[in-house]
Amino acid sequence: MESKEMADYVLFENKDTLPTLIHKSIEDSYFIGYEAVNAAIKGTLYQNFKLDLVSTDEHTRIQAIELTKIFFQYLYKTYYEQIVIKKLHIYRGAYRQTL
Repeated sequence: MESKEMADYVLFENKDTLPTLIHKSIEDSYFIGYEAVNAAIKGTLYQNFKLDLVSTDEHTRIQAIELTKIFFQYLYKTYYEQIVIKKLHIYRGAYRQTL
């Protein structure tokens, strides 16, 4: 019988899902997902921007593309921090033990 390995996943505020929300502060800082929900500073909350990716209005579509890029960069950064770096530490630890 083959052993099954659990797939990698990341957590956001101890949850395995992330709301598609972006809060942009007046200082141009971005808060993503749960951070956007809890942002207590002045700015703009963007939601449902995925729907604007197919907008016929060019400005709306370009803004949606930029917001989507920001959102996916956050996803990748979080994945990298939680999974890739952890695996590198495990790999390096195993390598050092063989020396």
